[in-house]
Amino acid sequence: MKIHNTTYIAGALALTGLMASCDLDMMPESSLSPDTYFTKAADLELATNRFYLLEPEYSTIDNEPSDLAVDKSASNSLYYSNMRPVPGSGGGWSWGDLRHINYYLQNSGNCKDEAARAQYDAVARFWRAWFYFEKVKRYGDVPWHNEPIASSDTELLNKARDSRALVVDSILADLDFAAEFLPATSDGFHLNASIAKAFRSRVCLFEGTFRKYHAGDAFNPENLPWRALLEEAADAALDVIESKRYSISKNGTTPYYSLFVAETADSREYIFARSYGGTITSDVNAMPFSGGGNKTGATKALVASYLMSDGSRFTDKEGWETMEIPQEFKNRDPRLTQTIAGPGFKTWDTGEKFDYKVVYSETCYPFVKHVQGPANQKSATQDMPIIRYAEVLLNYAEAKAELETLTQDDLDISIEPIRKRVGMPGIDLAEANANPDPFLCSEEYGYRNVSGSNKGVILEIRRERSIELVKEGFRWADLMRWREGQRMTREFTGAYFSGPGAYDLDGDGKKDFAIYKDRPIRVSGVTPKKIGTDIYLTDGDNACGYVLGVYGVTHAFNEDRDYLFPLPTDDIQLSGGKLTQNPGW
Repeated sequence: MKIHNTTYIAGALALTGLMASCDLDMMPESSLSPDTYFTKAADLELATNRFYLLEPEYSTIDNEPSDLAVDKSASNSLYYSNMRPVPGSGGGWSWGDLRHINYYLQNSGNCKDEAARAQYDAVARFWRAWFYFEKVKRYGDVPWHNEPIASSDTELLNKARDSRALVVDSILADLDFAAEFLPATSDGFHLNASIAKAFRSRVCLFEGTFRKYHAGDAFNPENLPWRALLEEAADAALDVIESKRYSISKNGTTPYYSLFVAETADSREYIFARSYGGTITSDVNAMPFSGGGNKTGATKALVASYLMSDGSRFTDKEGWETMEIPQEFKNRDPRLTQTIAGPGFKTWDTGEKFDYKVVYSETCYPFVKHVQGPANQKSATQDMPIIRYAEVLLNYAEAKAELETLTQDDLDISIEPIRKRVGMPGIDLAEANANPDPFLCSEEYGYRNVSGSNKGVILEIRRERSIELVKEGFRWADLMRWREGQRMTREFTGAYFSGPGAYDLDGDGKKDFAIYKDRPIRVSGVTPKKIGTDIYLTDGDNACGYVLGVYGVTHAFNEDRDYLFPLPTDDIQLSGGKLTQNPGW
């Protein structure tokens, strides 16, 4: 039975007094004694339920910085120059959640039920691994703590950062414990062994490729070994694949779109999901509907990445750069119009007819992924994917490709099932490597750091990852591990317009969009946009070109600094100099 998050967390929040702290240096205050409380399985379950509060939310993935999905919100400082200040405090350098986990682990031994203790310790150690993985991605080296810290313990409070290698090894040890002692199966909203293995594949792929592509630079000066991690990523993913517990969902006539708007998580593909239970609203469904600015839109870089429906490359077609939306969306990978509004997207999952006039984005490529329809725009309640089987398949293929051990059989068990969902052909290994896509190698749209005999297939796997996982919270981490932060400095362009006029963007034979330079163009039901005021084009003087998703700002990414975030200055000072700042900050 599906259990709503608030249901199984509510009781745990009653323990806030017992496990309360705002950071590492506060002792718990409670009338309950841990010696008498953590004594039975029900106590351990209640205590560990609160750790599910570490699950990401829709707002987290929707606000992720990306070169594929962009808004013009000034709050997103990663799009702007000189707007990533070093914080005095906070900024993500928070340790209260870790204290709760370590406090539980310190006291769970009071329970004499060894099987229960092992299972719930596995839950705690999974979430400790999750917590630390987020810290490593953000800061690199961080202090490893596996016990709660008393306010009087100045040595531990002021501890220097441990090496990245030690922290990652500790994360993997926690995940190994979790995989051994968590149940083999669950409802998909609670942890199980497959979730631990799938997450292990994510951690190992991130860290292995980060080390590979940052070898010898300021963020990996020790040139840490990477091959073993990628082997472990592939092995962990293969364990999940060979379990035969999961598959790619093919429900409905638009199976990719339908997967993300179904009220209840599809347990065949959602290995781990956050339950919204039909009662808690999220704002993800309001994203493309008109009213206010800063509406996230896809970029040209994403739209041009989708292949033709027969598997050939769209960007090999003559004149692809200046195609307008109706032509651009024709005969493409079906995921294009199941992700981004355009010709071919006919009906919302609610049954309402799609109307381009009621959607909007900064790039004129509005997202429909996760969006149930206009009627639900303020009350989206569908479950959210945290780990999908498709990600595990992509992790497997990428790890093997980076190791140069990838075979056609590997592609056939990983990429092919993902593409088969929408009737797309798989990847031919020999063909991909013999003819790397010029678009994915280009200065404007491509990846600059891929080389070697598997260059072509690595690029194809990155294409697949960007398309399949877009708007699921992976892109920033992917750019950081691939050493591709410079992609954030490119112009975030959208759809192409040949000049002022009225346009039929959804291909239904009716005009639904209009832009003008001097005199407004009247179209029933359409508010025309003035070029240079309401909409900006790359060739504004001639009133044509690509829509500028972020106008009038300087995009910046410092290659010697921005792959990690800065530590707060107050914490560095309080440590007496034991904590050091990240490179370039």
